[in-house]
Amino acid sequence: MSRLRYVLVLVIICSGIVFWAGFSVLLEDYALKHHLKTNYIPNVLYKIKRPFVKVDEKKLPVLKLDIDQNNFNTLEEEINKRLATSSIQWTNRKKWIKANISFEGNKYEIKLRLRGDLSNNFNRGYENASYRINLIGKEKRLLGMDKFSLLRPSQEFNIYGYLHYSLNNLAGIITGKLKYVQIEINGKENGVYLIQEGFSNELYERYNRRGFILRPKNDCNENYWNISNGWLPEFELYEQNKVFKDSLKSIEYNSIIKSLNSLTPSSVFDIKKFSKHIALSELFMGHHGYVCHNTKLFYNIDSKLIEPIAWDLSYSSPEVAYFALLDKNYPKSFHQVLSQSPVYQVLSSDTNFLSAYTNELYKLVFDADINMLIDSFYTDITAIEQEVALPNSGIYLDTSFIVKNRNVIRREFAFANFLKIGYSNESQKLYIENKTILPVKIFEIAHNGNALFCNIFLKPRERYVVSSIMDKGEVRVKASIFSYSKELSIQSHSVD
Repeated sequence: MSRLRYVLVLVIICSGIVFWAGFSVLLEDYALKHHLKTNYIPNVLYKIKRPFVKVDEKKLPVLKLDIDQNNFNTLEEEINKRLATSSIQWTNRKKWIKANISFEGNKYEIKLRLRGDLSNNFNRGYENASYRINLIGKEKRLLGMDKFSLLRPSQEFNIYGYLHYSLNNLAGIITGKLKYVQIEINGKENGVYLIQEGFSNELYERYNRRGFILRPKNDCNENYWNISNGWLPEFELYEQNKVFKDSLKSIEYNSIIKSLNSLTPSSVFDIKKFSKHIALSELFMGHHGYVCHNTKLFYNIDSKLIEPIAWDLSYSSPEVAYFALLDKNYPKSFHQVLSQSPVYQVLSSDTNFLSAYTNELYKLVFDADINMLIDSFYTDITAIEQEVALPNSGIYLDTSFIVKNRNVIRREFAFANFLKIGYSNESQKLYIENKTILPVKIFEIAHNGNALFCNIFLKPRERYVVSSIMDKGEVRVKASIFSYSKELSIQSHSVD
């Protein structure tokens, strides 16, 4: 009996130690606490309460989409054609059909087409496809919009997309409206969809701005594989007829189009807004919107500068984002999208942008309390979750993804040896390579005691060949992460 008592005491002590160790980790791990609070516990409570909840209760507004049989057949044919051909072939073929929408007591005639350049927008049948919708009739508006998209919440990264767009809106970046709805297609319930505002004058007029929206002509298809530094594609207008009817807008458009590639980036782009927007995109790995054919820009005729538009975050689930975070070759960071984004390339050539971007990114991951930013939207997010989420759907906000990526970026700033210095036997020349995702400034290169003072900027992951140093010997480089720090890192390398 006494032996059993000793065993029980030992079990209790060990359990206490394990409990205290776990509790200590919980106190330090914000992501874990938030996951338990916003995902695990709600799921447990939901399973307990579910038998007592009426199945037919609907909190979200219902949008009814009615498509006649002929147009419905055309829609299914278009889906099958897209699945059978490459994206380059079908991107230019945008077939519209007519349909009707009933929403909040109003009826609307519409034209509708498939939306999206990735096959996950239509490869699960019409029930899960993404749609672009234009209302027919000049005075018609649905939630104040005459153009919008209907898509599954997963296409905009579920709640993370809502948070990303909310933070952009808070930073003064033009951001479209978002609204969750229950959808019925031809009388059949079809689950939850997201209404996302399209590109029209209503989008920027809500921000009290005057101007027009630009996009690359023909979606960059002619030059998609020939993007090079310093090149901007030919841009065309959204709502061209409306712009040309406004004499001031028409003059401004012709002026900016003619001079776009002859001006410095700082005199073309709103550096402050782009630095804030791209820093947020870096945190959420949301650069997909600036791949060449996705690019949408706003020209402000008062500031005479081009501004970003927050849209197309891309990731379909936290699982995909985690995979991208672990995969070094996945295009998730600013520098990894450079080869596909002419706008990013032009911005990255401007030291004013590099300085502003680095500072905004530093503030976002160090100075600003990202947890407080998240919590400031927590009430809205919780309301959406309760209406949209189902248990184990992955739609609950789990901040560990954001916190993990923030910590990845923090480590880039803390790199002690952020340069790789080497000697190429092939070219017989010294090279200096930036190992971080941040811009770097080199102040001095010393070779065998002889100092070469310089003012060299390295883009993220860029390699610089020092053509003036061809002999072997001791090389010392003085550099710093550009703009955010005045402290110099001195790295040495012996070239044998």
